[in-house]
Amino acid sequence: MKRTAVLNCASKLMVTLLLGLSATTSVHAQTVAPLFVFPCTADGSCPDGSNLNSLIQASDGNFYGTTATSEFRRFRGGTIFQLTPSADFRLLFTFTPGPSQDFPNGNSPSSGLVEGADGLLYGTAALGGANNQGVVFRIDKTGAEFEVLHSFCALASCADGAVPLGLTLGSDGSFFGQTNAGGIPETNCIQGGCGTIYRITPDGSFQVLHAMEPVTEGGNRPDLGLVNGSDGNLYGVSDLDSLDTNIFRVTPTGEFSIVFSTPEGELDTSVIGLTQASNGKLFGGFIVEETDNSVHFFEINLDGSGFQSFTPSSQILTTAPPIPSLIQASDGNLWGSLSPERSLRNGAIFSISMDGTLLRIISFDPTIGFPNTRLLQSSDGTLVGTTSDLSTIDGFPFSGGVVFTLGAGLAPPLRAP
Repeated sequence: MKRTAVLNCASKLMVTLLLGLSATTSVHAQTVAPLFVFPCTADGSCPDGSNLNSLIQASDGNFYGTTATSEFRRFRGGTIFQLTPSADFRLLFTFTPGPSQDFPNGNSPSSGLVEGADGLLYGTAALGGANNQGVVFRIDKTGAEFEVLHSFCALASCADGAVPLGLTLGSDGSFFGQTNAGGIPETNCIQGGCGTIYRITPDGSFQVLHAMEPVTEGGNRPDLGLVNGSDGNLYGVSDLDSLDTNIFRVTPTGEFSIVFSTPEGELDTSVIGLTQASNGKLFGGFIVEETDNSVHFFEINLDGSGFQSFTPSSQILTTAPPIPSLIQASDGNLWGSLSPERSLRNGAIFSISMDGTLLRIISFDPTIGFPNTRLLQSSDGTLVGTTSDLSTIDGFPFSGGVVFTLGAGLAPPLRAP
C-alpha cells in the first residue's frame, strides 16, 4: 500500500494503538469527575450554553470558556462563562440576536478564549457581526465590558476572510488567527475563498498577513489553530484535498512557506493540530480511514525535516474524528482524548511518551458525554476538559456539555515567570 512507502521514507514503521492492555501499557484507577454540568430544558433551551469549546485557566486562577450555542444541538447564539476550580459558575455574556435577528455581536463562538497581556479575554465567533461572517471580540473577566474588534468580510470580496476560528497570542501582545473562508476568490472553496491568516492588535488594528492559494497551499484548517514556534514563527495545517496535508510556517510579518507536504495520496488528512514539545519538535497526528480509523502520531522538526511516526503499541486504537490536539503535561508526556468509535466504546484519555510509548489509557464515563476538546492542565496539576452535549432516553435534552476533571497524579506545571 502507498502508506507503507511513506513510513519507510520516514525511517520508522508506523504502528497504531488499540484500547486494551499490553505489556507497555499501565492502566490507572483515576476516574473522570464532572466539575460543572450545563443544564438544558425539555424545549431545547440551554441558558448557560451548549456545545463547549476548549477552556483556558486565566491569570486569576479561574477557568474561562465559550459555548457554540444557547440551544440544544442548534448552532445559534452561544455564551461566555467563568468557572472557578471549586465549581462556582458565572455566566458572563450571551450572544443574542438584534432586532433584525442578525446577531450584531457575533453568533456561535468558534473556539476557546485567549487572555491578552492586558488581562482581557479575546475570542472569535464564526458568524454574526456587521456582515454575518464572524467577529473578533474582547471582554473583561467580569463580563461588564464586551466589544467587537473586527467584523469579517469588511473588505471587498471578503479579502479579509470569513468564518474565523480561534486566536493565538503572539510574543508582541497581538493576536494571530485564521479564517475558514474568504481571501483569494476560489469557487471550489467555502464562500468563495480558502481562508486567510491575519494579525489583530488589542485595540482592533487589523492586518491580513496571507491569503491561502488553493492550488498549491490548500484550504485553511483554522479548527486546528496556529502554534507559536520557539523560533518566533507560527505553524499550522492546511489541506490540499481530502487526503493531502501541508504543514506551513508564517512569520509575524506574513512571510508564508510550506515546510512539509505529504506525498499525494499517501496519508489521510491531519486531524490533530500541532503541538511543540520541550524537545523543540512539532507533534501531531491523523486518522487513516482505510485501516479502520486507526490513529497515527508523528513528530517533525520546525524546518520540515525529520518526519517520523510513533510506535505506541502493537495494537489498534480507533476513534471518531475530529481529535483534539495533544498537550505536553508536567510529566513531560503527551496527553490527549479520543471519542468513541468501535472498540473505543466510551472514549478515553491517554498519554504517550515522546518516543511513542503508550503509557496510560483512562476510560471515559459515557454518562457525562464524550471528550471533545483539547485538554488543559490546571495550576494544581489536574487535567481539565469538556464533553459534548448529550440527551436522555426519548431524546429530551439533559445537558449541553460537562466540564470535567481528572486527577492523574501529575505535578503542577511550571509557569513562565
